[in-house]
Amino acid sequence: MNAIAESMNDTSASITNLGKKSAEIGEIIHLITGISEQTNLLALNAAIEPLAPVNMERALLS
Repeated sequence: MNAIAESMNDTSASITNLGKKSAEIGEIIHLITGISEQTNLLALNAAIEPLAPVNMERALLS
């Protein structure tokens, strides 16, 4: 009977540790998603920025 109780305690501890690790992974994914979003915005800005003088020239000539 003690072996079953010990096994259940070990299993419970393992599940608790898995829950903690899962939460840590979730935080890392959230961080990576934020960095990815910022990178996408920077890439979009870099693509748009060279067009600004062209658009300004068009507006002045219109």
